[in-house]
Amino acid sequence: MECNEIDLPGVGKKYAISTTDGERMTIIIHTSGHREIYLFEKGGDFPTAAVRLDDEEGRQVGAILSGAFFQPVPSEDLETLLGELTIDWYRVGDGRLPGHTIAELQIRSQTGESVIAVIRPGNPDIPNPQPDTRIEKGDTLVVIGSREQVNDFRKFAG
Repeated sequence: MECNEIDLPGVGKKYAISTTDGERMTIIIHTSGHREIYLFEKGGDFPTAAVRLDDEEGRQVGAILSGAFFQPVPSEDLETLLGELTIDWYRVGDGRLPGHTIAELQIRSQTGESVIAVIRPGNPDIPNPQPDTRIEKGDTLVVIGSREQVNDFRKFAG
């Protein structure tokens, strides 16, 4: 992750963040305490979503992100429990997946990953999707495989 801090005189601080997956966001913390969070599509120059939080809301979200309410299992412990298996969630964007079925994409033969669920906003989740399940932009795919297969799938999905 890359994080650049920029002073905004008379306003506060700006943090431009890029994740290892290429996701980008900007967080502005105003001297008044409120925060603004801007999310960008991959490769986009303008934000596609924005959230404004007051000081208390910003601190609450920060506490949630820091693990004050829920402590995820450290990956080393999870790897001990799952062995070589890795479960990953992948949000479908503009890449090669939308409009195609799981069978058409040959996900398992191309990457070794298996799609074990499709989470589709506004619709019932699809556990254990069939090969004829069509993938749509905005879906979240729950996939399982080895760590290498997870990386291969992310490259394949684009």
